[in-house]
Amino acid sequence: MDLDYLKNGCVLDGDSGNDPEVLPDWMDTERFRRGQRFFVRHISSITFALHCSLTVGFGVQNLIEPLSFTRKSNTARTSLLRYVKTFVHLALWQLDDIWDPTTLGHRSIQTVRRMHRKVRESMERDEKNGGTRRRYLSQYDMAVVQSGFVGVVLAYPRQFGIVCTRDELDDYVFCWRGIGYLLGIRDEYNICSRGYEQALRLVKEIEDRVVYPGLRDPPPGFNTLSEAYIDGSNIPLKFRFFTKESITSYLLNMTGRPAPTWMQCTRSDRIRVVGYRLLTFLFGWVPGFERFHNYLMMNLFRKASYLIDKEIGKFYLCPMS
Repeated sequence: MDLDYLKNGCVLDGDSGNDPEVLPDWMDTERFRRGQRFFVRHISSITFALHCSLTVGFGVQNLIEPLSFTRKSNTARTSLLRYVKTFVHLALWQLDDIWDPTTLGHRSIQTVRRMHRKVRESMERDEKNGGTRRRYLSQYDMAVVQSGFVGVVLAYPRQFGIVCTRDELDDYVFCWRGIGYLLGIRDEYNICSRGYEQALRLVKEIEDRVVYPGLRDPPPGFNTLSEAYIDGSNIPLKFRFFTKESITSYLLNMTGRPAPTWMQCTRSDRIRVVGYRLLTFLFGWVPGFERFHNYLMMNLFRKASYLIDKEIGKFYLCPMS
């Protein structure tokens, strides 16, 4: 499997139609739980990695189109609400037993799957009415989005303060194979379907051929959505800890790539980058610092769980509490 193979999925519905209540024959529940425990041990580092990945991900045309279409993240406050809810869903999938149809974790992932289906159908209906026809949120699109969730963790674990073994990363990849399955990704387009080595190779190829070119020449809507997201992320902090320039610079420094021409880092941005490096160093190498921040992240998860109350049924009590 490579990126060219994944592109064959551009013409395929992004939902495989699999039965979420039937366990796939390849599922090893103990290995899946080990992948979930990896998330719990490194929830702070992984959340920061996802934050950085999403910031540069706004340069990916396939991601930005449905976000622009739904118009639920065009301002700082609507963006903050949207992505805190996204965090709650993501955390729930990696804390709860999502294979049990009676759990809120299972209901959460199937709720998101239905949301994808609704947006997909609405976008394709609008496109058809306009005289053209293409697939939105296709199998290829879902694979690229999945890469955004796991990519930076697999490619740059140490740079995000994650001290772990290859086997632990392999378990995390397996966990995301299962999550992808329940979101409707076909196994042949699931970038995590064949283990850590292939997943790492695919996310690096997507980084080289999709993400970085998108940063060099961002699509329409990039500035609006990325700035709304960054401004929303700074609201709880009460000061401007994040800018899209500093986050982009932090990631590009890891890859050794030059900055795009639109990016002008100020002295304050360079200081922010130093702050990110210090934060991730403390996560990885100062005993107790990561555990304390993990406690804060779990507390945030508990407090924010009510935001998806109406979407999945009722208030969620974290199984880790």
